Amino acid sequence: MPTWEGDYMKTIVQIMSLLAKRHRVLYVDYTFTWKDALMGAVGKQNAPWQRMLGLSPRLRKIKTRFGSEVHVLTPPPVLPANWISSPKLYQAVMAQEGKKVGESVQRAIQDLGFQNPIVINAFSPFFGVPMAGILNESLLVYYCYDEISAAQWCGRHGAAQEKVFLELADGVITTSEALLAAKKKLNPNAYLVKNGVDYTLFHQGYQELPPVGDKQKVIGYLGSVDDRIDADLLEYCFQQMPAHKFVITGRIMSQSMADRFRKYTNVELRGSRQPEQLPAEVAGFHAGMIPFACNSFTKNIYPLKINEYLAAGLPVVMTDFAQLEEFSTIATVAGSKEEFVNKLHQVLESDTPALRSKRAQFALQNSWESRVATLEEVLQDMQEKKTARAAVY
Repeated sequence: MPTWEGDYMKTIVQIMSLLAKRHRVLYVDYTFTWKDALMGAVGKQNAPWQRMLGLSPRLRKIKTRFGSEVHVLTPPPVLPANWISSPKLYQAVMAQEGKKVGESVQRAIQDLGFQNPIVINAFSPFFGVPMAGILNESLLVYYCYDEISAAQWCGRHGAAQEKVFLELADGVITTSEALLAAKKKLNPNAYLVKNGVDYTLFHQGYQELPPVGDKQKVIGYLGSVDDRIDADLLEYCFQQMPAHKFVITGRIMSQSMADRFRKYTNVELRGSRQPEQLPAEVAGFHAGMIPFACNSFTKNIYPLKINEYLAAGLPVVMTDFAQLEEFSTIATVAGSKEEFVNKLHQVLESDTPALRSKRAQFALQNSWESRVATLEEVLQDMQEKKTARAAVY
């Protein structure tokens, strides 16, 4: 699982916060390593080392912005294993570390009085494999939101571990059509629940008319500066649109890319923001962009930011990185860098209050509330299928 806290929007945190309105939820936080614990203890990394080591309570109750309460468990630190090249040695280490994490989760489940929980593993087959079955779960679900074989940080063991875990899981939930098609080959009990939007939050940035009084029109990007971005495309935009301001709000994951962008006087890198600060960001945009590179990783993405822009009424221009046909009438796709610049000019010049209202209404249909309702139906269907299979045997 990703960390519960953080300075960017996380799908699984949104989902669990809303599920907690009708269900009891235990969220197992990101599993830090002993290196993280050491770096946190000496003040060189922002890591909850005291909770990791059990010096402060590992189990917390957190009030969400949706009014629900979620129990969050910080598991003990584990040995770093991604560096191990041998698959057998890697599996042996992860079996040992997974058992340790599993025992921590078991204790939390007992303390909370959970019985036969539904376990949703969010993009962490590394721990899903060694922990499968040890929590006496009624249902084991893999929640897959990226293509693991194309993710650089886990490319060495990710695909192999995911294949094993998909064979163990009762079902898989994916966030895009491309992921659904790929994972269905490994587990036929596959479902699609697309990413949603915190509509109430982002609609706070809605303006009936574009911002006025600015010397420059602002083209914004919400997201990390990382390898998903087509840096060459963005530099072309900066060069071809010098009268416009480009604002990038998000984590700097690639310093070299950020250095390239800082060379331009019409570019502002604002860094990361807490979710509650994002409405003010989009309120200052005239348009939102998704300048993703087109590759094997991005083709599986259903981007959070598209509905976030739309909830604020913004026109959206994006590359054709993925098949997102549902947005064909509400967002603009560009197939080349020249077309991307032309489309930005067009949407900025043609924006109207009516179009802004239409975009916001479209995003409302994709709220996290509606997505979570679909997720609950999926879990019910999985449970019924599992019960039916058990009855046959």
